[in-house]
Amino acid sequence: MPVTLYKTITIIIAIASMSALLTLSPKVDTAITQMVIVGSNL
Repeated sequence: MPVTLYKTITIIIAIASMSALLTLSPKVDTAITQMVIVGSNL
């Protein structure tokens, strides 16, 4: 039972994260671009 509960919570978190990423996609794209720029400057 605990394993099933853990998997369920993980799936819920994953779905929530995906919808958050879809909602904030422009901001996420900007953040990723900035990270790539900073990474290439290092």
